Amino acid sequence: MVVVEKERTWSPNAMKYGLSLAIRLDELWPNAIDGFITNPVLGSAYATLNKKEFYHFTEAESTDNNFLRTLGETGLLGFITFYGIFWVIFYQIEKNKKASPWLKSLNLAFMAASIGLLANALYIDVFASSKVAFTYWALAGAILAINYQESHEAQAKKLKTKSKK
Repeated sequence: MVVVEKERTWSPNAMKYGLSLAIRLDELWPNAIDGFITNPVLGSAYATLNKKEFYHFTEAESTDNNFLRTLGETGLLGFITFYGIFWVIFYQIEKNKKASPWLKSLNLAFMAASIGLLANALYIDVFASSKVAFTYWALAGAILAINYQESHEAQAKKLKTKSKK
């Protein structure tokens, strides 16, 4: 057996930013942008960004940027719909101005965690990770339900006192 040493070739991005960011800049993010350009309205479809043909199997379906992944796979329609959900959640939480102190604290913590996850989504497909997604959306539903319940109890109490007068 003869071992032949071959000189490694690195992209300019790998030399400048390191291998992890270079993979994103050279391959993953351009694939997502190409998926978006293929069909700007609907995207290229789920799990297609790292495949040359739709029937190819790949070990990893990562894009390492949740925003670009959503845009590339689902297009503008999916992007606006998915990230619009965050706006709706924040709006619904903010709408409950008369929340109890413990609920205000819970709302603030949830909104801070959401902003943290959205920042994290710049470098990881965080909302595609089942460990994070299941927990996040379960908490979002629970917090929205608690806010809904408390605001409607306050309205019912207000109506009850008005009817007594």
